Amino acid sequence: MAYSRVACLVLAFVMLATLLVDAANLCAQLQKQLNPCMDYLKDKSGDSRGCCSNVKILNAKYKTIAERQTACKCIVQEVHGAVGLDLNRLANLPTRCGVSIHGYRVRQNFDCKKIK
Repeated sequence: MAYSRVACLVLAFVMLATLLVDAANLCAQLQKQLNPCMDYLKDKSGDSRGCCSNVKILNAKYKTIAERQTACKCIVQEVHGAVGLDLNRLANLPTRCGVSIHGYRVRQNFDCKKIK
């Protein structure tokens, strides 16, 4: 009986560790894919094509609520730490890229739990 509880705890720990590694990998991938957006969002470039191309790919890739919430957390973390962002460009990025994010307004402090 005690052995099965320990086994369950070990299994739960392994699953949690796997999820954390997956989330970290996801954030690293998102950071790399959204890198072209940073110059645009920092008002250093009027050209958003490279950024929009990646935004469209990411929008198509993450379909479920859980995937979108996880991706959202990574993106919010990335833009929250960024200095010099043009917040109007950030808010209008989905529209500029022709991507619908179902009525959510993109902000630096967006609550990703609101994605349903």
